[in-house]
Amino acid sequence: MSHLGGSPLNTGAALDYVTENVFKSNAGSRAEEGVPQFLILLTTGKSDDDVRRPSANMKSTGVVPLAIGARNADISELQAISYTPELSFAVSDYNQLATAHQQLLTRVNQMTKKEIERISHTPGVVEGEIGR
Repeated sequence: MSHLGGSPLNTGAALDYVTENVFKSNAGSRAEEGVPQFLILLTTGKSDDDVRRPSANMKSTGVVPLAIGARNADISELQAISYTPELSFAVSDYNQLATAHQQLLTRVNQMTKKEIERISHTPGVVEGEIGR
């Protein structure tokens, strides 16, 4: 069976790519200098590939992913991608992205310096530990 309409949505492959190619010092990452590494992912549908393994791998490197889904995005997939389920947001259409943006900013701004240091400098932190 072939995919109909548009390109396949391979969010897992995209997560692997940014983990291996973007969040690296030779690509400009300053994680080694203590700068927190955040990824904001915007998607509009359910991925055609696995997102759990790539997102777990990303989290284990100290990157903190936050996921925003619009239209046909799968909320359970957004929650799996995000560092914690509370860092995932879903909107029914693009006109609501400003609301999701504000919610995301509010949540990130509420993070304490200690939380950010713990999650961004402790590879392998267990999901759900933020805010404890």
